[in-house]
Amino acid sequence: MITIITGERGSGKTTFIMKLAELLKTRGKTGGILTPAVYGTEEVKTGFDALDISSGAAWPLGTTIDTLKGPVFGPYSFSTEGFERAVSVFRSAAEQNYSYLFLDEIGPLEFEKRTGFYPLLQIITDLPDSRSLYLVIRPSLVERFKKEILHGRECRTITITTANRDSNDLLKQAGGL
Repeated sequence: MITIITGERGSGKTTFIMKLAELLKTRGKTGGILTPAVYGTEEVKTGFDALDISSGAAWPLGTTIDTLKGPVFGPYSFSTEGFERAVSVFRSAAEQNYSYLFLDEIGPLEFEKRTGFYPLLQIITDLPDSRSLYLVIRPSLVERFKKEILHGRECRTITITTANRDSNDLLKQAGGL
């Protein structure tokens, strides 16, 4: 089953999916990439890291305060090396038949610049329906993703808001528990 997690910026999508990944680790082999925010002084978001769910390793992926010698989108400079490592981690988890796969997040970088996690879109297309796949996708791109990548495959969409992001019931529902 494919589950799309969506919501506006700052709604708590990554926080929600991190909690979901922790919950599902107790039920089966869980892997993939999450992108938790990095905050500077005064709790201002300055970027985000890539986080390998299975190993706990983290590395820089995007920042507003430095040049990471990769693609640029909006205020963010991205790390090509960081994306390559993240793509490798996700690909490995998919090949090892992990029970639960996560990818956070598919956005304009993938669809407009065809970079970032773009190489993973074909892997997502080819994954069998028996796998549990959780994807964070910007609201403005959900329908395009369904049409261009999923080609009509069944999926469910969960919208995260500041009001529901801490709901244990929603976590259980998302995890199929």
